[in-house]
Order: sequence, then C-alpha cells, then structure tokens
Amino acid sequence: MFMLVGVAILLWTTVGSAVEREEPAVRLKCKQKGGRLSLVRIGAYYWQMK
Repeated sequence: MFMLVGVAILLWTTVGSAVEREEPAVRLKCKQKGGRLSLVRIGAYYWQMK
C-alpha cells in the first residue's frame, strides 16, 4: 500500500516537473515564499485534465 502511494507521488512529481518546464508560469511565483503550487499538485491537476 505504501509503495503504491510512493509511486503515485513520484509519478505526479515527474509530470508536474515536465509541465513546469514547458510553462513556468504554472507555479504562481510569490516573492517571499517561492512557488505557490507544489509539483505534486500540478502533476495531479494535469493528470486529471488529460
């Protein structure tokens, strides 16, 4: 069970990283805190949309 969760997080992070490379504005930059969306969340959103 834990391995399945780990693989899912790894997959979402990889997809999020690829999406960010193509379109850097997707992370909604903030001066004080950096990126406002995590790569995992971006990957999960992108995976649902496709």
